[in-house]
Amino acid sequence: MKEFKEKTADELKELSAEDLAGYYNEYNTNQRAEIEAKIEAKASDEELKSKPVDLAVQASAPEQKVIKPMPPEISTIPLESLCQDLQSDLTKYKRIVENLKKEKN
Repeated sequence: MKEFKEKTADELKELSAEDLAGYYNEYNTNQRAEIEAKIEAKASDEELKSKPVDLAVQASAPEQKVIKPMPPEISTIPLESLCQDLQSDLTKYKRIVENLKKEKN
């Protein structure tokens, strides 16, 4: 069949009738086999669809995977030192506000 597809129309014209008949027979045989295979596949699909559900293989439910969140990053600075920094900033800003009030008066 490969040879048949690879030949051009001009090359086929040069072949004898006997050779052409062989190519056509091979082509038709292959086509018939493909069609029969497709018919059988469709018939088996239809048979499966027509069978009661009891006979069908029950699919198992997919496993549910729990996605756990990443643990929070552990800070290198302890909470106490952060509180101290905030307290010192607050004290600093209070002094600035007091100085501005004094200058205004």
